[in-house]
Amino acid sequence: KLNQKEYKDFKAQYRKILENEFEGLLTGRQQVSIRDTTIFVNGKEESYLVINGVASDSITGVSTQQITYIKDIRQLKAFVKKTQQKPINNENITVHLNQQLLQHILKKAKFMNLLMLQAFKENVYKSPQERVNVAELDTLLITELTKAKLPKSYKFRVLNERFEPLKMKTNCNRMVSNSINPAIRTVLFPTDKFNEKLYIEVKFPYKSLFEQMKPYFILTGLLGILIIVIFYFLIRTIRVQTDINNIKAAFISNMTHEFKTPISTISLACEALTDKDVVSHSTTKEISPYVAMISEENQRLGALVEGILQNAIGSSLSISLHFEFLDLLKILQEQIRIQKFKLKKEANIELKVLGTPSEIKADKIHTTNLLVNLINFFII
Repeated sequence: KLNQKEYKDFKAQYRKILENEFEGLLTGRQQVSIRDTTIFVNGKEESYLVINGVASDSITGVSTQQITYIKDIRQLKAFVKKTQQKPINNENITVHLNQQLLQHILKKAKFMNLLMLQAFKENVYKSPQERVNVAELDTLLITELTKAKLPKSYKFRVLNERFEPLKMKTNCNRMVSNSINPAIRTVLFPTDKFNEKLYIEVKFPYKSLFEQMKPYFILTGLLGILIIVIFYFLIRTIRVQTDINNIKAAFISNMTHEFKTPISTISLACEALTDKDVVSHSTTKEISPYVAMISEENQRLGALVEGILQNAIGSSLSISLHFEFLDLLKILQEQIRIQKFKLKKEANIELKVLGTPSEIKADKIHTTNLLVNLINFFII
């Protein structure tokens, strides 16, 4: 077994070999340093070598750094087992080290350094506008939207890390610089760790239009429902009123027909009372004023019933007027004569005419009813 001193000498020689191998792979603009460290993995202490590689560009002044951790404890143990029966010296260590593994590790570190240096040199001096190819970006958007079966009508814009829109010279009419809120936003180059973050915003106008007009659609729907409800109650009210009017018309028609029977009977009785073969001459002379009054009132009542019947049969209950020239004084005198029969013996009605009576153009039935109502009002 190796004692502690031999083990430390072995690690020092191993580190020196690694540095020599690195120096053979690196150029004059690259440097490497190696140190050992201890890392606790799952509560277990393990030894690692830390290889720190630095590459720089003398023209641009850009430098990169790559740190690699190598777990060399297994290699050391395997080497110690093979050399337990042999004396240990620098030549044996050099011969038994796994040169292929060492070359692979060093080449990987060199490749990472050069890759990072190249990324810095290509992108550090590019402006955000130079980094974005609008035509290519638009093509990628169309392709991805088609795959996702999303609307192809869209607007987009590119923002810097302060969320300010980039002003770019392009003929793409889908790219805008003004605000397109609400929009979907995401990082444009998520794997780019060296440059300023850029964002892309995409908006679907038709979707946004629908979202903006949603309150109007809801209001329109509510108004439509309200109109339907009002229309329903309107139709219902019209039907109810129509039924009521039909019932009224039927009632009036039946009642007028019932009135015509007694009116006809009264008319026949008046004719019989004026017949000399039925009533004696002396009796006829006494009752003739009363019979005449009854006959006139019966005729007026018959005219009223007929008018009501005609209005009920018609399409509406509006009053139908038949205008003609009437002698107002004559009608008034006839009605006063008839109304005197209602008076007591000590009562009397006097008619004073002022001015010259003239004819009026009016409906005879309604004019007569008006005068009768006035006379009855004063008598009562």
